[in-house]
Amino acid sequence: MTELATRNTVQDAKNTAMLRPAFKVSIDGKDMKDQVRERLCSMSLDVSKQNHADKVEIEFEDTDGRLSMPSTGVSVEITLGFEGSGMCLQGTYTVDEVEHRGEPDTLTVHARSARIAGPLAVRKERSWSHTTVAEVIKRIAGEHNLTPRIADRFAGDAIEQMDQTESDMAFLRRLGRHWDAVATVKNGCLIFAPVGQAQTPSGKALPSVTIKRSHGDRHRYHSADRNKYTGVRARWYDLGGARGHLALAGKNGHVKVLRGDYPSEADAKRAAEAELARMKRGAATFEIELAVGRPDVFPEMPVVLVGWNQTITSQDWIIARARHRLTSEGGFTTTLELENAAAAAEQSAVDENDEHQEAA
Repeated sequence: MTELATRNTVQDAKNTAMLRPAFKVSIDGKDMKDQVRERLCSMSLDVSKQNHADKVEIEFEDTDGRLSMPSTGVSVEITLGFEGSGMCLQGTYTVDEVEHRGEPDTLTVHARSARIAGPLAVRKERSWSHTTVAEVIKRIAGEHNLTPRIADRFAGDAIEQMDQTESDMAFLRRLGRHWDAVATVKNGCLIFAPVGQAQTPSGKALPSVTIKRSHGDRHRYHSADRNKYTGVRARWYDLGGARGHLALAGKNGHVKVLRGDYPSEADAKRAAEAELARMKRGAATFEIELAVGRPDVFPEMPVVLVGWNQTITSQDWIIARARHRLTSEGGFTTTLELENAAAAAEQSAVDENDEHQEAA
């Protein structure tokens, strides 16, 4: 099913009642659709852009005790869509929990993004010195048989010194926060791409999706007072001058100061700009439950909202999280969490050299 076909089908209110949800479940490479079709109670998928593994939970009816329980560690591939309109692959996951309960007897399978629960979660201690973001991503990807996908804007960025005392996945997410990037594993690829830019790691623009008020029956807009901060400062220490400095992103006024010291001026500026970007994106959020599921949407896609107050529709939105739910009664809904797609920083970080802002 093409993205355009899905969008047109979902947006056509006259045809909504005719849509029949369809799914495909492959366990360890074997298509299990026929075996589980009559036993499916519910299926939920939670797809996030970063910081959390994508998760799937599938509950089956097993009153006759004949349903085989999958082993932990096996792969599960999920595809969702509608009959007669094609299917959209949702991803590959690794089973990490299996639960059998009664009465009535049910089997619940929990799985997370493939590989995130495995070797990537093992704690390591090592140092990264005089290297680049690209080299770090490539090395970690190679160690886990993943394909690196690195946005060009980060490829040449230098890493003077970073100590790793956590798992590779935790370290990658720390890198992501420092560079304001998505650092995650999707379908066998290790992705490192800018947050909120609505682009693929190769730099191609992602297609946008239009959501009308008639597409959902519940929504929530929230605006937080995070704009009370006018800027962000980060401290770096000049070994040659034997003194500390503060790099500023944004404007003077009510400024947030990051904890810890950074090894260079460039690192401090980058950290300050990344934190300012996160604060801007989190200043406004929007959540909506769609009456008809959208299997074609995914995090980082830009969204155009139609039919709400101008304060809401005038903002640039991107998908932060998509939650799909399929039930035995034939219902297929999608809940979207959106965030403001704010630019990284109003201005580049500068070095604060006046006396009252220098750190001794």
